[in-house]
Amino acid sequence: MAHVDAARTVIPAVFLDSPQYEDELLNAALGTRVTVKVETANPLLSFKGRAVSYALRKVTAGERVVCASSGNFGQAVAFVGRARGARVRVYAPTPLNPVKRERILAFGAHVVEVTGGGEQARHAAAAAEDALLLVDGVDTALAEGAATIAQELTAAASFDTIVAPVGDGSLISGLACGPAPMHLQHASSGSFRLGAGHAPLPRSSPAQTPTPTHSPPRPAAQT
Repeated sequence: MAHVDAARTVIPAVFLDSPQYEDELLNAALGTRVTVKVETANPLLSFKGRAVSYALRKVTAGERVVCASSGNFGQAVAFVGRARGARVRVYAPTPLNPVKRERILAFGAHVVEVTGGGEQARHAAAAAEDALLLVDGVDTALAEGAATIAQELTAAASFDTIVAPVGDGSLISGLACGPAPMHLQHASSGSFRLGAGHAPLPRSSPAQTPTPTHSPPRPAAQT
C-alpha cells in the first residue's frame, strides 16, 4: 500500500510504535521465535485508532460522521471525530455492552441503539443523510492505517507467520498488504503465512490452513 508512510504522518503518536517483544515462554511452547505486539496500550485499547485516524484525515470541523459498531470501531470513530471537531453518530445493535456504550458517549459521540443485529445497524447507518459513512472492513484507508502495524513489525525483524484476529478485515488486510516483502500465501481464521513473490489470496477464495513444515524455526508475530 502506497499510503502507509503517509498514514504515519496523520496518526496520533499515542497509537504508533506500540510495544513489541519476544516472548520466551511462547518460544519454548511453540518451538519457534514469537514476537508479541501489544495494540491495547492506548486510549482505545485496540488498533482501531490507527485505522480510523487515517480514514478520517480529511474530516473537517462540524462535519457529520456515522458508522455502525458494537464496540471498538465506534469508540475509535468517536475519539478521532471529536479530535477533528466532527459530529459523530454510532449506530449500535442491541443489546449493547454498557461499558462500551459509556466509552463511546465519553468520547463525545451520539449512540443510536438499533433493534436486531449488526446488519440492521449497518442499514441504519447507511440510511443517514448528509453524513460521511465509515464502514469497517470496506474503506481502504482503514487497512492502510492498520498497515502501520506491519511496518513497525518488519522494521525490527522478518517473519514467516503473523497471527491476528480477522474481525471485519481491516487489520488482517493491512497486515497482509502493508510492506512490500509481506505477501499472503495461506490464510486461516486468524493467521497467515508470509512468503516473497506470492500474490494476495483473492477475497472470494476459501481460506486454507497453513501446511506444517519441519524446517528450522523462524520468527512468528502475534498481535
